[in-house]
Amino acid sequence: MAVNLRIASLTVTTAEAEQTYRFDRPATVITGPIGTGKSSLLMLFKHALGGSAMLTPAVRENVLSVQAEVVAGDNRMVLRRAIEGDAADAVDLLDPHSLALERTLPLRAGDGLTTLSDHLLNALGFPREQIATRREGSARPQNLTFNDLYAYVYLQAREIDRQVVGHLDSWFETKRRELFRLMFGLTDSALMELKRTKNQLLDKLKARTAEHDNVSAFLAASDPRSDDELRAELKQMRDTLGRAEAGLSSLRTELEEQTAADTALRLELQNAIRSARQAEEEVAAAADLVEARHAVVAQVHLDLSRLDRSATAIDQLSPFEFVVCPRCMQSLAARSVEDGHCLVCLQPDLVEADIDPAAIEETRTTLQQQLEDAQRIQQADEAHLQAAQERSQQLSFVVSSLRRQLDAQTRDAVAPRFDAITEASSRVAALKATIDAITQLRVSWARVRTIESDIRAIKAERTRVNKAIKEKSEQLKASQTLVGDLSTEFGQLLAGTCPGSTPLSSTATPIYP
Repeated sequence: MAVNLRIASLTVTTAEAEQTYRFDRPATVITGPIGTGKSSLLMLFKHALGGSAMLTPAVRENVLSVQAEVVAGDNRMVLRRAIEGDAADAVDLLDPHSLALERTLPLRAGDGLTTLSDHLLNALGFPREQIATRREGSARPQNLTFNDLYAYVYLQAREIDRQVVGHLDSWFETKRRELFRLMFGLTDSALMELKRTKNQLLDKLKARTAEHDNVSAFLAASDPRSDDELRAELKQMRDTLGRAEAGLSSLRTELEEQTAADTALRLELQNAIRSARQAEEEVAAAADLVEARHAVVAQVHLDLSRLDRSATAIDQLSPFEFVVCPRCMQSLAARSVEDGHCLVCLQPDLVEADIDPAAIEETRTTLQQQLEDAQRIQQADEAHLQAAQERSQQLSFVVSSLRRQLDAQTRDAVAPRFDAITEASSRVAALKATIDAITQLRVSWARVRTIESDIRAIKAERTRVNKAIKEKSEQLKASQTLVGDLSTEFGQLLAGTCPGSTPLSSTATPIYP
């Protein structure tokens, strides 16, 4: 049903006075010469209702605020708005009877805030809707506000001369058409939701189509084979991989068996190496001991030689008085030597009692016995060294023989299998890499099929939505005759109210949800 929106009164407050204009009749025609304030009065209507009005400098300099009493159906409200300053960004809602401030409504939307536009649309019972629009190639729903609706309530004179409700404004065109349809019942919330869905589906279809084209182009550039060809090749590759892995497993089993057969020989070689190392250590120890025995024998020989020289010197040289040094042949005659001391070494002379031939002979006998003992031990140690060397040589020969035997056995049995295993492993790795590459290509093909399925689903959904839009539009066709009926009724109303007058504007405009 129709909900009337009309302004019952307008109060203009200046610094000196306050003037109230009432509009109690069903229709009011404002006439007068140019410059008498007709447009300013209408602009103050728009300003009081939260619109962006073109106020003249005279109004801005003299008017402090404007207050409008508005009737929307059975609702009566009083709105007051300042002309300038921060207070002009909001509208005060006053109690219709006491004019006490009930609350202040902002003009701009914010989180959780009820704006003046929301309040007026609720009072009119007009749906607060978003319309489906497209800007820069994508769907961007826009809110329908009371200011958009007000374009049907008031037009400036120059706009009446130039266009009808902004039909030359391309940006406003979509809103203009939807508002008109919504006001006169040519559309409703369900139909508008269907149109928004249609826009969203178009965006999805474009995005998925572009993705499909990109993936298809990538596949065409990277590999010319189709998905069916890749599937067949993948099956063949997997069969080949299975045979290659079976062959590799067989080679490894043979190698393990051969390795088990070599275990005894390897163990024998390890024991021989250990024994050879111990023999080498024993040879080194015996050689050190023989060297020590040689040193002892040499020392005893040296002691015997020294004893013989001492005895000879005593026997043969003691009767002689040296006049020259036996070493450098220099004269000793001028040398000052104490009595009882040797003229050569300056040590005290030995007396006859100090020289005991029996003691010297006993010492010689002892040293001779030590020499014989040392030589006997030396011979025994040398025999042990020779035996150790022979044993070490025998063990080294055994180690060399075992190594040659193991090398020959490995060369003839193990090495070929190692080569075969290496080759088989490389083939298995190459097959796996090829299978991975084909699998990745098939993943891309699966993505193409998924996108194609999505595209089909989107197109089916779009067909369904288009059908629903068509059916809903058919249901609302009955309202199209309403526009002509309204024009006839409005003309009759004005003719009956002001016969013979030409209306410039009206504050009584029927609104049809």
